[in-house]
Amino acid sequence: MNMVKDAFYGILTGGAVFGFAIGYASKDIVSNMLSDIMMAIDKPFRRGEPDNGCRNYRSSERHNPSDY
Repeated sequence: MNMVKDAFYGILTGGAVFGFAIGYASKDIVSNMLSDIMMAIDKPFRRGEPDNGCRNYRSSERHNPSDY
Protein backbone atom coordinates (compact mmCIF):
# COMPACT_ATOMS: atom_id res chain seq x y z
CA MET A 1 0.00 0.00 0.00
CA ASN A 2 2.91 2.33 0.70
CA MET A 3 4.18 1.97 -2.90
CA VAL A 4 0.79 2.98 -4.30
CA LYS A 5 0.70 6.00 -2.02
CA ASP A 6 4.21 7.07 -3.10
CA ALA A 7 3.35 6.61 -6.78
CA PHE A 8 0.18 8.67 -6.33
CA TYR A 9 2.09 11.49 -4.65
CA GLY A 10 4.74 11.39 -7.38
CA ILE A 11 2.11 11.68 -10.11
CA LEU A 12 0.33 14.43 -8.19
CA THR A 13 3.58 16.38 -7.73
CA GLY A 14 4.55 15.93 -11.37
CA GLY A 15 1.13 17.15 -12.47
CA ALA A 16 1.42 20.21 -10.26
CA VAL A 17 4.85 21.10 -11.64
CA PHE A 18 3.65 20.52 -15.21
CA GLY A 19 0.55 22.66 -14.61
CA PHE A 20 2.64 25.47 -13.13
CA ALA A 21 5.02 25.39 -16.11
CA ILE A 22 2.17 25.48 -18.63
CA GLY A 23 0.42 28.30 -16.75
CA TYR A 24 3.60 30.36 -16.49
CA ALA A 25 4.40 29.89 -20.19
CA SER A 26 0.90 30.74 -21.35
CA LYS A 27 0.56 33.98 -19.39
CA ASP A 28 2.47 35.98 -22.03
CA ILE A 29 0.46 34.43 -24.85
CA VAL A 30 -2.86 35.22 -23.16
CA SER A 31 -1.67 38.73 -22.28
CA ASN A 32 -0.70 39.46 -25.89
CA MET A 33 -3.98 38.09 -27.21
CA LEU A 34 -6.00 40.27 -24.82
CA SER A 35 -4.00 43.37 -25.73
CA ASP A 36 -4.53 42.65 -29.44
CA ILE A 37 -8.27 42.37 -28.87
CA MET A 38 -8.32 45.63 -26.90
CA MET A 39 -6.36 47.43 -29.62
CA ALA A 40 -8.72 46.11 -32.28
CA ILE A 41 -11.72 47.39 -30.30
CA ASP A 42 -10.21 50.72 -29.22
CA LYS A 43 -8.28 51.54 -32.45
CA PRO A 44 -5.83 54.00 -30.84
CA PHE A 45 -3.93 54.80 -34.07
CA ARG A 46 -5.05 56.21 -37.40
CA ARG A 47 -3.23 56.37 -40.71
CA GLY A 48 -1.17 59.57 -40.95
CA GLU A 49 -1.28 60.22 -37.20
CA PRO A 50 2.03 61.15 -35.48
CA ASP A 51 3.98 58.23 -34.07
CA ASN A 52 5.48 59.98 -31.04
CA GLY A 53 8.00 57.16 -30.57
CA CYS A 54 9.92 58.09 -33.73
CA ARG A 55 12.55 60.84 -33.58
CA ASN A 56 12.35 61.70 -37.28
CA TYR A 57 8.61 62.20 -37.55
CA ARG A 58 7.00 62.41 -40.97
CA SER A 59 3.81 60.34 -40.57
CA SER A 60 2.78 56.81 -39.68
CA GLU A 61 2.80 55.81 -43.37
CA ARG A 62 5.73 54.11 -45.09
CA HIS A 63 8.92 56.14 -45.35
CA ASN A 64 11.67 56.21 -47.92
CA PRO A 65 15.05 55.79 -46.13
CA SER A 66 16.59 58.43 -48.39
CA ASP A 67 14.24 61.05 -46.86
CA TYR A 68 16.30 61.17 -43.66
